[in-house]
Amino acid sequence: MSPPRISEVVGTATVIVRIGAEAKDYPLHQELLRYWSGYFRGALSGDWTETDDEVIHLEDVDIDAFQVFVDWLYTKRLPPCVYDLWKEGEKTPSVKFASYVLADRLLVAELKADLMDMIVHQFANKGIRPTPELIIHLFDNLPESDPMLQFVVDAYCLGDWSKSSKMKPEEEVDRLPRDALVRMTLQLNKLCFAEERFLRREDYDV
Repeated sequence: MSPPRISEVVGTATVIVRIGAEAKDYPLHQELLRYWSGYFRGALSGDWTETDDEVIHLEDVDIDAFQVFVDWLYTKRLPPCVYDLWKEGEKTPSVKFASYVLADRLLVAELKADLMDMIVHQFANKGIRPTPELIIHLFDNLPESDPMLQFVVDAYCLGDWSKSSKMKPEEEVDRLPRDALVRMTLQLNKLCFAEERFLRREDYDV
């Protein structure tokens, strides 16, 4: 089944998606939501068990991340804001990672893949190393099988410490989740015998 064209969707039924504690409303075309999102496909089927008065409530979703989803839904392009980097000391993830977590929750595989493409390219080219806050956030909010978890572990092992950390190594390690440390130990062991030590997009199947 081919993706619906925007010109064909205009004028068809919409549904209000109410986002965040601010209860911001987004009237979105149901056909697009059903096609691209497994979550909305389920929410809009049957007796609308995920809706109330034909409004879908997502109170715990970050508005900035949802706006990335909306932009992508209608253009199939990532907006400029996702290219911002995580800054040292930030307590919330940069919008690109918040959007990835949301895409996983909404079951939008194509958006996850587009974000992964951009993230791997950005980290590999700049030698960026993920912060402990970012690693903790992703391990708390993604399933253990998600390739993004392995990616941030690999990027942490291969990244340039001088470009990405103001803390001592032992201070960072104390903050990392156990599952991440186990993966890092295994990855560092592999790197000892690896002929090439690069971040490659094909290693992360989204």
